[in-house]
Amino acid sequence: MDKPIFQRNEQDYTMTAFLNWRFFKNDSVNSFLKLGEGYIQAGLELIKNLINNNDDKRADIYIFPILHNLNHSIELYLKGLIWTLNILIKNNKGREGQHNIHQLYYLLRARIKTFEEGTHLKYFEKEFAPLKLYIDELYSQTDGNDKNDQMDFSRYPVKTSNEEHFYVVVGKNIEIDLLNLYHQFEKIYQIFDQATDFFYWIKLKKDQ
Repeated sequence: MDKPIFQRNEQDYTMTAFLNWRFFKNDSVNSFLKLGEGYIQAGLELIKNLINNNDDKRADIYIFPILHNLNHSIELYLKGLIWTLNILIKNNKGREGQHNIHQLYYLLRARIKTFEEGTHLKYFEKEFAPLKLYIDELYSQTDGNDKNDQMDFSRYPVKTSNEEHFYVVVGKNIEIDLLNLYHQFEKIYQIFDQATDFFYWIKLKKDQ
């Protein structure tokens, strides 16, 4: 008889996932940042598995959940950091933004420009350069823009209009270097980790 999914594995506790262990009530900002960490780690782990063995070419289909994880991690991290900055600068805006990571990047830049009279802006533009490079390249490939981000390309083969996404219709190979993708997102993970430490843990939590 099939057992429910939402229960402990009684034979081996390491085979149990605890959904609540990394989250705290009334701290939604931290929850965004923690989910971002989970999505980027899962994406990196999948890439690493493919780098170790892609003999059956499963990368050709795994790349879609990988890109979804990585792009969603960016969205979560950016929203969490924007929310952190909104609290720090006391603008009463709370959580902001939808799914457009291009817009979210520039919204975070604007909040950092406001915070402490922009003293961290040069640091942001230098340290976040690999993220901006990735977002710009992604949007050039998907034809995304500020009005239509096209971020559903990794979840569905067609747009909401039922028009096929770029990788279906171009008539040529669209290729991703897995090693380069892994190394780039190791950098991006480090960028977000350091920004979380500074803005959330040092600047925000020390005053609470």
